[in-house]
Amino acid sequence: MNNIINLNTVDLVFSSKDIILLDTNIWIYLFYPLGNYGIKTSNKYSSIYKKIINSKSKVIVPATVISEFFNTCLRFEFSLLKDLDSKKYKDFKKDFRGTEEYQKSVEKLSETIKNIILKNSTVVNDLFECIDIDNILVIDEEFDFNDKLIIEICKKYGAKLLTHDKDFKKYKIDFPLDILTFNNS
Repeated sequence: MNNIINLNTVDLVFSSKDIILLDTNIWIYLFYPLGNYGIKTSNKYSSIYKKIINSKSKVIVPATVISEFFNTCLRFEFSLLKDLDSKKYKDFKKDFRGTEEYQKSVEKLSETIKNIILKNSTVVNDLFECIDIDNILVIDEEFDFNDKLIIEICKKYGAKLLTHDKDFKKYKIDFPLDILTFNNS
């Protein structure tokens, strides 16, 4: 019963009663843009994020999303260095961790998480102990574990999901979930 709300065609109004979980890709679009990559998409989500914040909607963030954001961004940093010097940066753990570049990346990401993401969000428990694990551990080709966990977290908190991940559109769920996206795919 997922309800896909295409933000390209709907001018959604948020209220203080809304609970919104921002998927990892949204945090990346908002606070970790890489050059001009996805600038139009970033601008669209930035506009929606401002509406959410201005409406006093409750933005929730579980540790799963923070972990994905942190690790994905670190992998991006490594990838950029690897593109510049593939002989020096072959392996993430061996050649990147512990370097000055790694430390700078960790500091920058930690500041973004502490001073921006957590400042404007409510940290919520992943409620793993309450989640029906059978809903997550279904063998299929469409979704990964964290995507399914995020859906279950939305269910437990009655949250809407803001995402740019097209996979969520295919997820078959047993509860009404508003999936907000600019992704037309």
